[in-house]
Amino acid sequence: MARTCYYELLGVERNANDADLKKAYRRLALVWHPDKNHGNVEEATQVFAEIKEAYETLSDAQERSWYDDHREQILRGDDAITDYGQADMGTSTSYMQTESLMRYFSATSFRGFGDTPDGFFAVYRELFARLRDEELQQSSSESEDDLLLNLNFGGPHTHYDEDAAYAQGRTRGTDTGTGSTLRDFYNFWTTFSTCKSFGWLDRYRLADADNRQ
Repeated sequence: MARTCYYELLGVERNANDADLKKAYRRLALVWHPDKNHGNVEEATQVFAEIKEAYETLSDAQERSWYDDHREQILRGDDAITDYGQADMGTSTSYMQTESLMRYFSATSFRGFGDTPDGFFAVYRELFARLRDEELQQSSSESEDDLLLNLNFGGPHTHYDEDAAYAQGRTRGTDTGTGSTLRDFYNFWTTFSTCKSFGWLDRYRLADADNRQ
């Protein structure tokens, strides 16, 4: 999905100061606030959310520094995948990097709260499925594997304590379920701790080091 530079969205230069940012935000808020767009609420809500996000990011020194450092990657929409081979296992694994994951904290990652391909539920369902698959590649616990496989992000019509897979199937005319609810999904991910070692980020490989004995 194409992304708009935060500076362009606010209509300011890259060296804009806090006063410039505040002035630009207030000007755009007067135009795009949903309360001022009764005939175009859906689009105004989306645009205003993007404007607010841009302002909040650029007006925070640390957030702005991080954004400036990763701006080109964010605008390109890079997946920023790291591929590494595990020589001892004869496998190659691909993982999502921080730069790629962080863009999902932005309201610009989806369009609306429906279940369309670019809507909130489809986008984040795919994200969590990808994170799940990464964990399954490294997991050695069969019980956790079963739990991960049954977790489901659900959809716009899924109730909190309802079988999430069944709820999705119901809207498509099927009745399949896994017994896993949205409560299970949120309980798992709010206490989540990865089993990945992140060894592929090591600067040095011990196997290549000199023997100092």
